[in-house]
Parts: sequence; C-alpha cells; structure tokens
Amino acid sequence: MKITKQDGTVVHGHNIEMQGCRIFCTPDGIPLKNRELCGEYPDIFRTTEVFSEMTFTGWNFKNPEYVMPQN
Repeated sequence: MKITKQDGTVVHGHNIEMQGCRIFCTPDGIPLKNRELCGEYPDIFRTTEVFSEMTFTGWNFKNPEYVMPQN
C-alpha cells in the first residue's frame, strides 16, 4: 500500500498497526520490527476511524493509496 504520512513522506508499506492514538506501518523490504509512524491523532475514536479507512482501502482496491489526514 502506498501511504503518504502526516509529514508528507511517501512510504510503500504493509503490516499496519494501531497503538494507542498512533498508527504505524512497516515499509516494504524491511524487517517487521522496524516500524514507522504514519500518523498520530488526538483521541482513540479518530485513530480508529482512520485505521478503519486504511484497512478498507488496503483490502478493497487493486493498487491502494492512502493519505493520512492531519487531524
């Protein structure tokens, strides 16, 4: 999945995870323990909403691309 992080950096990543109010992904070609922060949100409800949008995009489109919202 092509992910544009909140800082504007583009990452081709997989293994998306949510930890508290932060969302991480593992860049392609890098071992699983080297995760990158993709986005951080003010509360768990917004984080869950963004995470749900990401998983929906990843599972339902052939070449998924997702831009992390700023807030």
